[in-house]
Amino acid sequence: MSVNNNTHYVDLDNPDENTGGGNMFSAVDDFLERTNRLSKLTMANTDLLLKSLNKKPTFDSKTGVLKFKGKDIGFKTNKNQAELLRVVFNNTDDLFREWCWDEVITAWGDEKFQRDDKKSQRMIYDAGYNINDNIAKKTTVNDFLLVTKRAVRLNPKYFT
Repeated sequence: MSVNNNTHYVDLDNPDENTGGGNMFSAVDDFLERTNRLSKLTMANTDLLLKSLNKKPTFDSKTGVLKFKGKDIGFKTNKNQAELLRVVFNNTDDLFREWCWDEVITAWGDEKFQRDDKKSQRMIYDAGYNINDNIAKKTTVNDFLLVTKRAVRLNPKYFT
């Protein structure tokens, strides 16, 4: 290798002279091979992560666990939140149907609720609000359930 006015010239006919005895091209090849392997591993891990994050949400009514965005979000099975999730996840053929308060009360099958009772409606509204709050704490999603003054339903955008 010769130096002239701060310009380096590489002798391609004698690569060992350029690297002090090592083969510069094999070092580059080794680097590229390792980079390629690392890239493939990163892509595979990213695919696995995306698959776990993009899975459709599920709710296990026996354990009270909602699986959503790669997280297990627990709800006490004897509380209104788990009961509301059980109702909205119960009909897999019509998962996005809107559940009016009286339908939820009927599905709960609890005689302490009355269809026109404002207290009963408030309990269901609060359960939906608290479900969204618990989910938001773990995933930052705050609209898993669409809750209105009259009804509740699953938000379809998390099931595509």
